Amino acid sequence: CVYRNCPSSTNTSPGLHYFHFPIRDQKRCDEWIKNAKKQSFYAMPREKLRNKVICSLHFEDRYFTNQKHDRLVHN
Repeated sequence: CVYRNCPSSTNTSPGLHYFHFPIRDQKRCDEWIKNAKKQSFYAMPREKLRNKVICSLHFEDRYFTNQKHDRLVHN
């Protein structure tokens, strides 16, 4: 997870769900970059940014469509 020095990874926290940056929605993607405090991501090619993820710990419950926290609302 690239969110503000989060230690979570698929190796250390396999029970979490990881979400790819929404590269097809520029406004939302910019918001994710801003919230993650990853200024360098603004200049990153979209193909590389697509490989970066944020874990489910960094989203409020209202942003999930289910109890499993493995699906985000559309917007």
